[in-house]
Amino acid sequence: MKTKLPWRLTVFASTFIALAMLLYPTAFLSLDKNLLTTTSADTLKQKESKANKAKNTNYQKPDLPVEPSTEAQVIDNNIETQRNLFPVEGFNNNATASFSNTGLINIPAGAPGSTSGIASPYPANIVVSGFTGLTTKVTVTLTNFNHTFPDDVDVLLVSPTGQKVIVLSDVGTSLDVVNVTLTLDDAAAASLPDAAQLVSGTFKPTNIGAGDTFAAPAPAAPYGATLSGFNGQSPNGTWSLYVVDDLGGDSGNFGGGFSLTITDDAVVAAAAAVQFDAATYTVAEN
Repeated sequence: MKTKLPWRLTVFASTFIALAMLLYPTAFLSLDKNLLTTTSADTLKQKESKANKAKNTNYQKPDLPVEPSTEAQVIDNNIETQRNLFPVEGFNNNATASFSNTGLINIPAGAPGSTSGIASPYPANIVVSGFTGLTTKVTVTLTNFNHTFPDDVDVLLVSPTGQKVIVLSDVGTSLDVVNVTLTLDDAAAASLPDAAQLVSGTFKPTNIGAGDTFAAPAPAAPYGATLSGFNGQSPNGTWSLYVVDDLGGDSGNFGGGFSLTITDDAVVAAAAAVQFDAATYTVAEN
């Protein structure tokens, strides 16, 4: 009996299913359709999940620093091309600006009839504005220097907050200079010569010797020797250039006045193109 029971059960089950399909064919067709639909949907979801997982591997979308504006362009290629604008803070250099006073500076006042004493104007001024941070670098340019004995000339620069630096004194010996333009920069490779011809170029601030004096309203000594002495203070306000011819017999001028280039530590919002792709993102400055 035990060996025949499975055979009989198999026959009974097959007969029952065959009769049910004959009596209720619609129900079996509906069941079959639902099974197929469910299987197809699950397969599609699995494929989409696998594709999205591969697509987004290592993709890290950055936190944008601010809301969209008009200072930079975002191109998102991960799904579709989109164009929005936002500022990228801290991307480019700090704020740098130049200011000029191109007026003639006679050395000394009354030249050529006078040959020693303070220049005219005394001081020559430049008003600086628009900075939001503190000074990190200053350069000064003396334009079209003319003099028959440049060693006589002493130049003092004073900031709006009272820092004071001798940028040039007792250089160039007795050799005439004609339309020589000198830029004084702490980062220059060389100082101005004491006993050689002055030529146009960029040089370190140079003070040969000691004991230079500047009449009021110039501030009294001591004076700094490098332009970094202006760092750490607000550059906004009136900068003053005091020029003196300290020995008689010769005269000259700064025919094109002077100019300042100033950098502060305020971070500028740079316009940058930011491109995202499926793997990573890059930032490129315009």
